[in-house]
Order: sequence, then C-alpha cells, then structure tokens
Amino acid sequence: ASFFNCENIDIENIKITGQWRYNTDGIDLVNCKNITIKNSYLHAFDDVISIKAYSQFRKASIETVENILVKDCVLWCDWGKCIETWCGHKPTEIKNVVFRNNYLIHLIKTALNITVWYGSNKSVVKDITYENIYIDLDRDYDFPQYDNSGKDAFKKEKGFLPSVVNV
Repeated sequence: ASFFNCENIDIENIKITGQWRYNTDGIDLVNCKNITIKNSYLHAFDDVISIKAYSQFRKASIETVENILVKDCVLWCDWGKCIETWCGHKPTEIKNVVFRNNYLIHLIKTALNITVWYGSNKSVVKDITYENIYIDLDRDYDFPQYDNSGKDAFKKEKGFLPSVVNV
C-alpha cells in the first residue's frame, strides 16, 4: 500500500501478506505527515515499512515528512529492509518519526535503515526514534540474492549475518 502526499491518516489492525516479488513494499509513506500505523501484521518481500521524503516518480506537495508513528506491529521482511527511512535526490527533511513496540520476525537482510538516496547533501533526517524493537534472530541465515532465472535458490554463506542497523 502506497500513500503519496497524505496527511492525518490512522492505519490500524490491517494484515498484509503475499507480497513475494521484488519492490513489493508493505506500506510506503511518501511525502506524508501525521500518520499512525498500529496493531498490524505486515509481511512483504521487499521493504515492509518505508518512510520516504520526495519520490523521483511523483511531484512532492509536502516538503517535510514528519510526525509518523509505527507501534505495536509485527513486521516480516523476506529480502529487503524491514524498517526504512530515506530521502530522495531533492533537498527535503524527515523528522519526528517513532517506531515503538514493534516485533521484527525472520530477519533476512536489514532491520533498521536510514539512507539519503541520489546524493542530496541538503536533505535532513532527524529525531528518528526506535523504542522497544524486538528482532527475531534465527540460528541459520540464508544469504539474500536475486532470483532472475527462476532456478536460483537461497544459498548458505558461512558467517553471513543480517544488518541490525544501517545508516
């Protein structure tokens, strides 16, 4: 589910599953403010929750992404980033984002990620809070890889561990 240029939305008690292809994000909040996501189960192949400031695909009517709360959710990411925050190539700001009491299961690649894409050196990301984030760590990890041919399989790579935090 993608939300572009939205304000004042409460998302509660939803279930997303069956997202099994690349770029199948769970919930994308692009140029949004005053959003709450709570008490939900989200299972996506790519990024599960992605907070984005300015998308290169659409014109932004909201310059600052702010006041986002994600709480009391179960998040399962099969390949990408479980919780992602990123800015695009035009200067923008993301602030006052809180992830509270969330349970990340079956971590494969990255749990928490903050990125400035496309090299905007004037973008600002601040006041991002991760509070009581529980991460389900397995004993064995499958190294994530693209399946371009339909024949590729996840493979074991000795010593591979997913990233808990990537900034």
